Amino acid sequence: MLNSLLKKYSFKFFVKVEQFSIQHDHIHLLIRGGKRSNLQSFFKVLAGQFVQRLTDTFDKRHEGQKIWKYRPFTRVIKGYRPYLTVRNYIQLNECEMLGRPYSKTRLRGLSKEQLRELWE
Repeated sequence: MLNSLLKKYSFKFFVKVEQFSIQHDHIHLLIRGGKRSNLQSFFKVLAGQFVQRLTDTFDKRHEGQKIWKYRPFTRVIKGYRPYLTVRNYIQLNECEMLGRPYSKTRLRGLSKEQLRELWE
């Protein structure tokens, strides 16, 4: 469901989804966009549509437990090295979701071989 929403609204708001990882309790997105207003609208609509489809409340207000615990956390990435760090972080989260053991050090000090293994 989330994949179809990402595809639909990324096209509508001129946002390119480069990478995503769906976790048990949160979602990681690496996106590129032009205008700030398009990015803000993309996040609002994506979050709202996801909740509406999840709770089946298209024509009424959701009265149950909150779906989102926190507001979205966003960060603008400038430069290639920070971009690689975020890209590797999202991939590491995806691998941990699929069974890779969790490590407190996570991305600190990973060798080139370990980074290659992460992407295989």
